Amino acid sequence: ADDVPVWVRVHVSAGRRERLRAGDLVGALLNAAGLAKDDVGRIQIREGFALVDVRADSAERAARGLNGATIRGTRIVARLDRR
Repeated sequence: ADDVPVWVRVHVSAGRRERLRAGDLVGALLNAAGLAKDDVGRIQIREGFALVDVRADSAERAARGLNGATIRGTRIVARLDRR
């Protein structure tokens, strides 16, 4: 199982347009999903969405925790970004 990626990307349905900030996502991941700070990697905030790198073994929990959460008044849809 050496070919398993250490980081998995989670696609989040809100971005710059919703005034989403990286700190908002980190907070939601730590609080709603119960992740540790070390589980969260690079966060890219784009215009209409955001991409969050999380440790592979926390990815499912991260997507579940963010999905349906409300951040800055916006209901979030989150899914694993399968490329």
